[in-house]
Amino acid sequence: MDNLVSILKSPSLNRDVKNKILRYVQTWAISFKGKYNLGYVEQVYQTLKTEGESYIVLWTYSLVIPFLGFTFPPEDLAVAGSALVDTQTAPEWIDSDVCLRCRDPFSFTNRKHHCRNCGRVFDQKCSSKTLPLPHFGITQEVRVCDSCHKDLTRHKHKT
Repeated sequence: MDNLVSILKSPSLNRDVKNKILRYVQTWAISFKGKYNLGYVEQVYQTLKTEGESYIVLWTYSLVIPFLGFTFPPEDLAVAGSALVDTQTAPEWIDSDVCLRCRDPFSFTNRKHHCRNCGRVFDQKCSSKTLPLPHFGITQEVRVCDSCHKDLTRHKHKT
Protein backbone atom coordinates (compact mmCIF):
# COMPACT_ATOMS: atom_id res chain seq x y z
CA MET A 1 0.00 0.00 0.00
CA ASP A 2 2.83 2.36 0.89
CA ASN A 3 4.46 1.69 -2.48
CA LEU A 4 1.27 2.72 -4.28
CA VAL A 5 1.14 5.95 -2.27
CA SER A 6 4.75 6.67 -3.22
CA ILE A 7 3.90 6.13 -6.88
CA LEU A 8 0.86 8.41 -6.55
CA LYS A 9 3.07 11.19 -5.21
CA SER A 10 5.46 10.99 -8.13
CA PRO A 11 5.21 14.27 -10.08
CA SER A 12 5.79 12.55 -13.42
CA LEU A 13 3.07 9.93 -12.98
CA ASN A 14 0.87 9.29 -15.99
CA ARG A 15 -2.68 10.56 -15.38
CA ASP A 16 -4.32 7.28 -16.44
CA VAL A 17 -2.07 5.27 -14.12
CA LYS A 18 -2.81 7.70 -11.29
CA ASN A 19 -6.57 7.34 -11.83
CA LYS A 20 -6.31 3.53 -11.89
CA ILE A 21 -4.36 3.47 -8.62
CA LEU A 22 -6.85 5.84 -7.00
CA ARG A 23 -9.72 3.60 -8.17
CA TYR A 24 -8.03 0.49 -6.75
CA VAL A 25 -7.29 2.12 -3.40
CA GLN A 26 -10.88 3.34 -3.18
CA THR A 27 -12.34 -0.05 -4.15
CA TRP A 28 -10.17 -1.89 -1.65
CA ALA A 29 -11.02 0.58 1.12
CA ILE A 30 -14.75 0.16 0.51
CA SER A 31 -14.43 -3.62 0.28
CA PHE A 32 -12.34 -3.90 3.46
CA LYS A 33 -14.48 -1.52 5.51
CA GLY A 34 -15.10 -3.01 8.95
CA LYS A 35 -12.38 -5.67 8.63
CA TYR A 36 -10.08 -4.87 11.52
CA ASN A 37 -7.00 -6.63 10.15
CA LEU A 38 -7.31 -4.75 6.82
CA GLY A 39 -8.11 -1.36 8.33
CA TYR A 40 -4.85 0.18 7.12
CA VAL A 41 -6.22 0.33 3.58
CA GLU A 42 -9.15 2.46 4.71
CA GLN A 43 -6.81 4.70 6.72
CA VAL A 44 -4.66 5.28 3.63
CA TYR A 45 -7.77 6.03 1.57
CA GLN A 46 -9.04 8.59 4.08
CA THR A 47 -5.59 10.17 4.33
CA LEU A 48 -5.27 10.44 0.55
CA LYS A 49 -8.70 12.05 0.34
CA THR A 50 -7.58 14.87 2.61
CA GLU A 51 -3.79 14.86 2.23
CA GLY A 52 -2.14 17.56 0.27
CA GLU A 53 -5.01 19.90 0.87
CA SER A 54 -3.85 23.27 -0.22
CA TYR A 55 -5.35 26.37 -1.62
CA ILE A 56 -5.06 28.02 -4.99
CA VAL A 57 -5.13 31.75 -4.59
CA LEU A 58 -6.31 33.75 -7.57
CA TRP A 59 -4.89 37.14 -6.70
CA THR A 60 -6.61 38.85 -9.56
CA TYR A 61 -10.04 37.90 -8.29
CA SER A 62 -9.13 37.65 -4.58
CA LEU A 63 -10.37 34.06 -4.51
CA VAL A 64 -9.11 31.22 -2.38
CA ILE A 65 -10.09 27.89 -3.88
CA PRO A 66 -9.52 24.67 -1.92
CA PHE A 67 -7.57 22.11 -3.90
CA LEU A 68 -7.34 18.48 -2.91
CA GLY A 69 -4.24 16.64 -4.00
CA PHE A 70 -6.04 13.40 -4.88
CA THR A 71 -9.44 13.40 -6.52
CA PHE A 72 -11.13 10.02 -6.33
CA PRO A 73 -13.96 8.94 -8.62
CA PRO A 74 -17.45 8.78 -7.09
CA GLU A 75 -17.77 5.76 -4.80
CA ASP A 76 -19.43 2.83 -6.52
CA LEU A 77 -20.47 0.18 -4.01
CA ALA A 78 -21.44 -2.27 -6.76
CA VAL A 79 -17.94 -2.21 -8.23
CA ALA A 80 -16.37 -2.57 -4.79
CA GLY A 81 -18.59 -5.52 -3.94
CA SER A 82 -17.73 -7.44 -7.08
CA ALA A 83 -14.08 -6.41 -7.27
CA LEU A 84 -12.76 -8.83 -4.70
CA VAL A 85 -13.35 -12.43 -3.87
CA ASP A 86 -14.66 -12.63 -0.33
CA THR A 87 -11.91 -14.48 1.49
CA GLN A 88 -11.65 -15.40 5.11
CA THR A 89 -8.66 -14.64 7.28
CA ALA A 90 -6.30 -17.52 7.97
CA PRO A 91 -6.35 -18.60 11.64
CA GLU A 92 -3.69 -17.70 14.19
CA TRP A 93 -1.21 -20.52 14.71
CA ILE A 94 -1.63 -22.48 17.93
CA ASP A 95 1.48 -23.79 19.69
CA SER A 96 1.81 -27.00 21.67
CA ASP A 97 4.51 -29.36 22.93
CA VAL A 98 2.60 -32.37 21.58
CA CYS A 99 0.80 -33.19 18.32
CA LEU A 100 -2.79 -32.11 18.75
CA ARG A 101 -4.04 -35.24 16.97
CA CYS A 102 -1.92 -38.21 18.11
CA ARG A 103 -0.47 -36.51 21.23
CA ASP A 104 3.13 -37.58 20.44
CA PRO A 105 5.62 -35.10 21.93
CA PHE A 106 7.68 -32.97 19.58
CA SER A 107 11.42 -33.51 19.56
CA PHE A 108 14.48 -33.02 17.40
CA THR A 109 13.27 -35.83 15.11
CA ASN A 110 9.49 -35.33 15.49
CA ARG A 111 9.08 -31.78 14.21
CA LYS A 112 6.13 -29.38 14.52
CA HIS A 113 4.06 -28.55 11.43
CA HIS A 114 1.18 -26.08 11.41
CA CYS A 115 -1.96 -26.79 9.44
CA ARG A 116 -2.54 -23.73 7.25
CA ASN A 117 -6.30 -24.29 7.41
CA CYS A 118 -7.01 -24.65 11.14
CA GLY A 119 -3.76 -23.26 12.61
CA ARG A 120 -3.19 -26.17 14.99
CA VAL A 121 0.16 -27.94 15.29
CA PHE A 122 0.78 -31.55 14.21
CA ASP A 123 3.62 -33.91 13.53
CA GLN A 124 4.55 -35.18 10.06
CA LYS A 125 2.39 -38.28 10.18
CA CYS A 126 -0.74 -36.25 11.06
CA SER A 127 -0.15 -33.43 8.56
CA SER A 128 1.43 -34.94 5.48
CA LYS A 129 -1.13 -33.70 2.93
CA THR A 130 -1.33 -30.47 0.94
CA LEU A 131 -4.18 -28.53 -0.64
CA PRO A 132 -4.78 -25.03 -2.01
CA LEU A 133 -6.95 -22.95 0.33
CA PRO A 134 -8.92 -20.58 -1.92
CA HIS A 135 -11.16 -19.49 0.99
CA PHE A 136 -8.01 -17.84 2.40
CA GLY A 137 -6.84 -16.60 -1.00
CA ILE A 138 -4.07 -19.26 -1.12
CA THR A 139 -3.83 -20.80 -4.59
CA GLN A 140 -0.69 -22.91 -4.15
CA GLU A 141 -0.82 -26.19 -2.25
CA VAL A 142 0.10 -25.82 1.43
CA ARG A 143 0.34 -28.19 4.39
CA VAL A 144 -2.93 -29.20 6.02
CA CYS A 145 -3.66 -31.70 8.78
CA ASP A 146 -5.34 -34.98 7.96
CA SER A 147 -8.65 -33.85 9.51
CA CYS A 148 -8.80 -30.65 7.47
CA HIS A 149 -7.76 -32.53 4.34
CA LYS A 150 -10.60 -34.98 4.88
CA ASP A 151 -13.13 -32.19 5.52
CA LEU A 152 -11.97 -30.03 2.61
CA THR A 153 -11.87 -32.86 0.07
CA ARG A 154 -15.26 -34.16 1.23
CA HIS A 155 -16.70 -30.65 0.81
CA LYS A 156 -15.07 -30.36 -2.62
CA HIS A 157 -16.65 -33.60 -3.83
CA LYS A 158 -20.12 -32.56 -2.64
CA THR A 159 -20.14 -29.41 -4.79
